Amino acid sequence: MMKLSFGHAGFAVMFTVIVNVATARLQGQPDTTGIKQLPLAKATELQKATPILPVKANIHPRIFFTAADIPSIKQRAQGPVKADWIAVQNARSLESAALSYALEQRDVYLDIARKRMKELLANPDWAKNPYDPNQNRDLTMSSNLRSLSFAYDVLYPALTASERKAIREQLARNSRSTAAYYVNTKHAWRYAHNHDYLPMVGLAMASYALYGEEPEADQWLKLSEVFLRRTLETTGADGWYFEGWDYWAYAVPALAEYAEARYQMTGTMDALSAPLLRTLPAYVRYMMLPGGREYFDFGDTHNFYVPDWERYNLEPYGKVSGLTWRQPVYMRGGRPGFQDSPGNRCPLHLIELIAARFRDSAAQELVGGLRLRGVTGGNSMWSLLWADTGLQAGPVESLPTGHYFSDHEVAIWRSGWDEMGTAVAVKCGPPLGHENAKRVKEIPDISLAAWHAHPDAGSFILFANGEFLATDTGYTQPKHSADHNTLLINGRGQETGGGFSSFLDVPYDRLDKIRMNRVDLQKDYMYVEADMTAAYPAVLEMNKIVRSVLAGDGCMLIWDRLEAPYPHDYEWLLHTDTDYEMPRGGGRSPAAPARYRTVNGNAALEVRFLHPTGVEVEVQETVVIAHQHTPRSEGPPQERGHHLDARQHAANAEYVTCLTWGTVGEPMPEVTAKSITNGKISVTVEKAGKSREMTMAAGGGSLQLSTVR
Repeated sequence: MMKLSFGHAGFAVMFTVIVNVATARLQGQPDTTGIKQLPLAKATELQKATPILPVKANIHPRIFFTAADIPSIKQRAQGPVKADWIAVQNARSLESAALSYALEQRDVYLDIARKRMKELLANPDWAKNPYDPNQNRDLTMSSNLRSLSFAYDVLYPALTASERKAIREQLARNSRSTAAYYVNTKHAWRYAHNHDYLPMVGLAMASYALYGEEPEADQWLKLSEVFLRRTLETTGADGWYFEGWDYWAYAVPALAEYAEARYQMTGTMDALSAPLLRTLPAYVRYMMLPGGREYFDFGDTHNFYVPDWERYNLEPYGKVSGLTWRQPVYMRGGRPGFQDSPGNRCPLHLIELIAARFRDSAAQELVGGLRLRGVTGGNSMWSLLWADTGLQAGPVESLPTGHYFSDHEVAIWRSGWDEMGTAVAVKCGPPLGHENAKRVKEIPDISLAAWHAHPDAGSFILFANGEFLATDTGYTQPKHSADHNTLLINGRGQETGGGFSSFLDVPYDRLDKIRMNRVDLQKDYMYVEADMTAAYPAVLEMNKIVRSVLAGDGCMLIWDRLEAPYPHDYEWLLHTDTDYEMPRGGGRSPAAPARYRTVNGNAALEVRFLHPTGVEVEVQETVVIAHQHTPRSEGPPQERGHHLDARQHAANAEYVTCLTWGTVGEPMPEVTAKSITNGKISVTVEKAGKSREMTMAAGGGSLQLSTVR
């Protein structure tokens, strides 16, 4: 097996060094008792909490800054980050009010903070969320612990003795219940899953806030350190986040807060150096699509929660004016609220943190570029505290246009850094990466259920001319391969356990065999060979399911090879947000390839089935089951675009498909299949006097540019 990643050798070497150093740091902590190999409760018992810096032991504020830092923060607030400071002052959250009071000493902010704290103190047990009975020790617990801990630490000098006592008791009460649940529960832990690690972040923050004041704080800190170390070991070994962009933007900021708090309180950068955090600028750079307003939406992304319309007597989804499925809906007091600003879906403050701590000029350039494109990040408080405005930005032109997440097997290529360029991503790997095949053997109480990941090995997404052309289908419940640009065999997709966890009870050794055989990222094209065989149920008795993809600016060639001991029914799927026109250029005629066209905004896509030319193709609506944010969980069927379904019946079969694209009103490229024989594909794509020779064989592929004479 050979894997290559070209285009910027220095970047590849740097990434490898970062991962190795981060792993060494994580494993290099004092751990002589074999904590890593023990269940959580026993590992916590043997863990020694990382010592708190003496200067932080007996003061408040202390977690993210001290009283001595306030003059410099105030100076920054009047400089380049003044817009963030204005946003903080205008916000009404507990954290923003606390920070505003610390800097301004104005009673109006203290009054807002006191009101918010009283709300958190009103219910000692932080009443259960009606949508999820477990939220009181889950996501709500995490949010409340983090908020109240921050406020307690920052506002400590301004609080009365009785207020301090009440807050300490509330933090201690809920920290105690959270710790007891995690230590005493016997089931395996999904260390990589946000529902399990977010409460640990809250517990860590409460431990830092109460350190030296509550005798149990040291035990809570040990528990959170063990748990979150395992989270950072099992999550994002290559920087990829398996749950999808929206969950990354929601959950990883909390891990970054913990990592920075740990650095400030102990002086250690091991958590910040973990690959998931250290390499997050690369994740953002390559996941964000040209224009900076959208992103590759693998996994449970574009969080469309369907409200319980009957309960709240609201209009049905289909009657909501101007709403598309890519616009998230959030419940606000029983009424749907619409988030229509994609600029808030990228947490810029995380990139600013990594840029500042590691003096990363490329990350600094990324922040500036996204801000110019209207990306605000939505969390000005952390930008105010973390942004290093004196750090020089590096040139984007020197960065590679392709990136390969080698652990999770995701290859991404773009034609350049312009607004209207092409971006392609191909995904074919185990849902939680190859490294976790080792972790499942090392950590006895680990669960690799991979919630929010989809059965989508071999799938791809195409974005060009400012629009999605070949798409994913967003947040679904349950998840099916039929909702992705992949293959069905005898009507079945890849292994699925249903619900949120598509891979429950599937042996991870088997999932570990899903992989890219080859990745070749060049300046002008991307070639990948994806082995999907292990992704499908063994009962299908498939010998081989391999997809090769060759993509350049304006064209993509897809070659699928399927082998079985007896005939199967094969289906090749391609999803779009829009409908297709009827076949042109021969339609279903066996003498000419079927040709389909779809238009999204000002972008046009044409799909040609080059081999076999007589393949049966249908245009179908894509109907998914949405995730409904109610106790019933499953929502109603929703139409999310259309897809092509190309069928064959054979033992051994091939699909050779060519995608070309451009803008509406301009001539589409001409495609000529020169050779599709003996394991070699050769296709010519011509447009505007330019010719692209696309060739693929079992060993690789290439794309050559030339001028038509």
